Amino acid sequence: MTAVLSATSLWRSFGSHVAVAGMSFDVEQGSIVGLIGPSGSGKTTALRMLCGIDVPTSGQVSLFGTPLGWGGNDVRRHLGYLAQDPALIEEFTIEEQVRFAARLRGADTANVAFVLARVGLLDHADTKIGDASGGMKRRAGLAATLVSDPELVFCDEPTAGLDPILRDRIWKWFRARRAQNKTLIVTTQHIAEAARCDRVLILREGVIIADAVPSALASEAALEQKLIIEIIDTDLARAATELVGEGFDVDLDDDSLIIATEDAAAATPSVTECLSGLGYQVESVDVVVPGLDEVFRALVENA
Repeated sequence: MTAVLSATSLWRSFGSHVAVAGMSFDVEQGSIVGLIGPSGSGKTTALRMLCGIDVPTSGQVSLFGTPLGWGGNDVRRHLGYLAQDPALIEEFTIEEQVRFAARLRGADTANVAFVLARVGLLDHADTKIGDASGGMKRRAGLAATLVSDPELVFCDEPTAGLDPILRDRIWKWFRARRAQNKTLIVTTQHIAEAARCDRVLILREGVIIADAVPSALASEAALEQKLIIEIIDTDLARAATELVGEGFDVDLDDDSLIIATEDAAAATPSVTECLSGLGYQVESVDVVVPGLDEVFRALVENA
């Protein structure tokens, strides 16, 4: 896969305060990468350096193989950026704002209706920006960012303040763009949105403390998964004692055996075979994995 972005040893300081400390990573074309972290973790500062709005104190960013600052407008015309608070013109209607953005980027204004429909604003195209709600302004900003169909897009909390239905609509569009080999780098405080990314970088105090696909974050946090096993007509305490003797980490619930493991799916066959060999009949096996909220909290608190 081709790296459309490479960050090498990025540092950003404001006086004595270090906002980003030694950040390095690559982003592959046709992927969605999430930057997640608590308030003040450096997400926005990192995003502004990655797209060239802010200059790092030290380090380098390359886009499409070209160091930022060397490619001029030839590189930047492939980029889109949505700020937390988009710069919109209060006197414009929503449609005028998006059409204005298209003309600034030399894009086809025929795309305006398409992007407005994608963010659910086609029926509000004549609403003045000054009269629009915060959520409508954010969606108008996103439409203006994507009207030129950029190859690489940086979005700073694009779904903040939106209801779940609108968030789903926006993420459906993001996935459609990924299918077209477009790349998105997204910051978010909605932890559940991490599961929609191909890769997640978790930040704490300007440092990347985890970098993994969402399904692997629990392992990064060293959180155990659990097998909840019910067996038929037998003494649970005796079964638990025998499993402990076989090397398993076992606890008891009212009617279940609870086995802690690093990989519940991989452990299931060995546990059930062991129980069968000990003369127990397994009735059911359920796998419980840590939720993303739990994973995020563990990673941030233990970093």
